[in-house]
Amino acid sequence: QLHEQLRKVAFATAKEVTKFAMTGVMCELNGTAKLVATDSHRLALSDGKIEKSGEPKDAKLLIPNQCVELLLALTKAEFGDVLVKAPEREHVRETKDEDGNVTKTEKWTSVNEAWFQVNGGATVYTRLVEGRYPPYMEIFPRKFNVKAWTDRKAFIEALKAAKKGCDEQNKQVAMRFEDGWLTLTGQSLAGKAESRVAARCDQTFTIKMDPEYAIQAASVCDEEELAFQF
Repeated sequence: QLHEQLRKVAFATAKEVTKFAMTGVMCELNGTAKLVATDSHRLALSDGKIEKSGEPKDAKLLIPNQCVELLLALTKAEFGDVLVKAPEREHVRETKDEDGNVTKTEKWTSVNEAWFQVNGGATVYTRLVEGRYPPYMEIFPRKFNVKAWTDRKAFIEALKAAKKGCDEQNKQVAMRFEDGWLTLTGQSLAGKAESRVAARCDQTFTIKMDPEYAIQAASVCDEEELAFQF
C-alpha cells in the first residue's frame, strides 16, 4: 500500500532547491496515512490505512525525494508490511542572567529523522526535510460547480495529440466539455492540434491546463474512468 500511495503523489513534488520545504512527500500519520505532494503548481493527495503497534503518537514526516525514490524501488518487489519509526527528540533551552543563573527553561520535542523497514528486511534511514509545509487543505474548494467523466486511457492519448500544437510560449491545452465530447486543443503561432474523446459533463465548460501535468496525474490513477471536478 505504501508503494501505491507514494506512486500516486511523488510526481508532484518540487525539484527546485528554492522550494526546499516542498522537495519531499508529506506523510501524516493520525489513524490513517495521508500522503501529500505539491510544487505550488499542482497538488497530489492519497489516503491509506495504517496498523498501529504499541501506543504511537500522531506524526508528520516530510520525506525527502531521494528517500521516496528508494522506497518506491524497494517496495515495488515487496508485498509485506512497512514498519515506520520516527522517534521524538527532546530539546532543552536555558536562558541565563549575567551571573550565570538559569532564569528560564524551555522544553520541546521534534521529529527530524525516520526509519522504514520493508517487510522485515531492508531498512532505510533518512533525515526529514525541515521547513514549514504549505497549508494544503486551504487549497481545496469548499464546493465544486462542474463535474465531468471520461475514459482515462483515451484522455491521455487525446492530450498527447493536442500537446503537439503547443510550444514554449503556449504550453496550455484548452479543454472544452460540450454535447457529450471533451475537445482538447493545443495552439501556438506554428499551428493547432485538436483531438476529442467521449465525455459526460453536467454543463458546457472550458478550462485550460498544462498537458504534461494532466498526463502525469492521469497516468498514476488506477480507475478506468476519470472524474473531474471544477
